Amino acid sequence: MSLCLRRFTKPEIAGLKAWFPTEEDVLLWAGASLSYPVRDRDIKALIKAHSVAEPVQEIWTVIAGNETCIGHLQIAYNHRLHQATLGRVAIAPDQRGKGYATALVQLAVIKAFERNWINRIELRVYDHNARAISAYLQAGFVYEGKRRQSTPINQTYWNTDVMSILRSEYQGFDKRTEGE
Repeated sequence: MSLCLRRFTKPEIAGLKAWFPTEEDVLLWAGASLSYPVRDRDIKALIKAHSVAEPVQEIWTVIAGNETCIGHLQIAYNHRLHQATLGRVAIAPDQRGKGYATALVQLAVIKAFERNWINRIELRVYDHNARAISAYLQAGFVYEGKRRQSTPINQTYWNTDVMSILRSEYQGFDKRTEGE
């Protein structure tokens, strides 16, 4: 399955927003840092942050070999901590269930580890998002812990799982898959 990353652009904003029709959908995708409904100016700010010479965050469109947009993701970088944070991972609604999730996550890991100073990639995922958690585990991420009742939504709270992959684990994961 051939996937590649392309910088996310302003003309794609409306299409991306359409993927998340409810507050729960936006929260599941973007966490509490984006409002519902998603505002164009917030997405434009992400695009602008990616356009500087040494970005602290990048927003990507994931393209399948046939030039079909199959997803989006974001990578944030922290030089001080030598880490990247993977976030806002989404598969297009019409592409879900086709086996893209793990390959998409692996592509993000490869992209982040292209920066030699990155030692750790982490992410946060709501613990009821079983499909995402499965993809992260298959891509080599390790469960680290749970942030209990971390996010209020509709008179209840969602728990957040914290996961990571270290450069040493990634290199080992890469070697294990080469011989298969």
